Amino acid sequence: MDRLVCGDVGFGKTEVAMRAAFLAVENNKQVAVLVPTTLLAQQHYDNFRDRFANWPVRIEMLSRFRSAKEQTQILEQASEGKIDILIGTHKLLQADVKWRESGLLIVDEEHRFGVRHKERIKAMRADVDILTLTATPIPRTLNMAMSGMRDLSIIATPPARRLAVKTFVREYDSLVVREAILREVLRGGQVYYLFNDVENIQKAADKLAELVPEARVAIGHGQMRERELERVMNDFHHQRFNVLVCTPSSKPGIDIPTANTIIIERATTLARAATPAPWPRRALAPPGLCLAADAASKIHDHRRAKRLEAIASLEDLGAGFALATHDLEIRGAGELLGEDQSGQMETIGFSLYMELLENAVDALKEGASRRWKISPTARRKSSCVCPPCCRMISFLT
Repeated sequence: MDRLVCGDVGFGKTEVAMRAAFLAVENNKQVAVLVPTTLLAQQHYDNFRDRFANWPVRIEMLSRFRSAKEQTQILEQASEGKIDILIGTHKLLQADVKWRESGLLIVDEEHRFGVRHKERIKAMRADVDILTLTATPIPRTLNMAMSGMRDLSIIATPPARRLAVKTFVREYDSLVVREAILREVLRGGQVYYLFNDVENIQKAADKLAELVPEARVAIGHGQMRERELERVMNDFHHQRFNVLVCTPSSKPGIDIPTANTIIIERATTLARAATPAPWPRRALAPPGLCLAADAASKIHDHRRAKRLEAIASLEDLGAGFALATHDLEIRGAGELLGEDQSGQMETIGFSLYMELLENAVDALKEGASRRWKISPTARRKSSCVCPPCCRMISFLT
């Protein structure tokens, strides 16, 4: 199995993962849960332990929150089959991680991983089933799913009482920012303030505290010490402060039920993986708010402008897949055989390649092999025409 599950934040992808993990463990298989950040690993670790508390399931976590000695012990226990579910970051993809009976790999927040990580995952596909979870797949992944190279499932039904999030893209205005934060604080909620500049994040937090003295402001970013960052996120979860100024690496996937407002300053400076689905995870009454503090009319990169406009226009529940489709149209599908995860493919030869790919996929599904007869006169020596794209053009001229 190599299945991609798409669903908006809070739509139940983790629930699907838990049930799949339970079935694998019941069949005496080990499960690996791969996540992009240590904070998300800690959250999944807590959620899985709570969910399987009444079952004889051994769950462990492998991340920088564990000491070197603890990590060594966990790896030994995994190789001996004493751990049923192992949750961790990219450390799970290292060569020294051995399994006794691996059966399922769950990849959460798939768009946060690079091509090399995904190629390592692809190499594991022959031995284990792979379940990939994402709110908005990147162009390369979406194109592979729509081409039939991967199975695709879409969770389109929102949870009960879930409301749509209002999204605004506009030029930065301190009065608007103050109004948005004060609105959330006065109703007992919390605010994520995304600021993608670690060097100046303290200045941004001080400026925000001066702008909204009614709010309790804290800072969180990926360069903080592990224990300190864990303490900040724990305090934010328990509402000891209500505004968290953070970098994108601290935010994705973290489940804070009362955080219904997200403000993104200089949204165009964020990478694609940081801005696919910035909406709050729990938009219950009253509805949540996402404010991207940029002016699309002043953005020089027209692709980024179109992306922000698409985010602002898609306010309906379950719009994450539609946003990913928009992004595929704007940025291109990338390279199916290369490392580029976006960008326009070579126009010449693409339709022929897709036809061959479709035939190959159909042949694999049918369990039959097909032979292609190529005329000797159609061949081109690689020594004569080196670049593959030029060689393809020579076939068609």
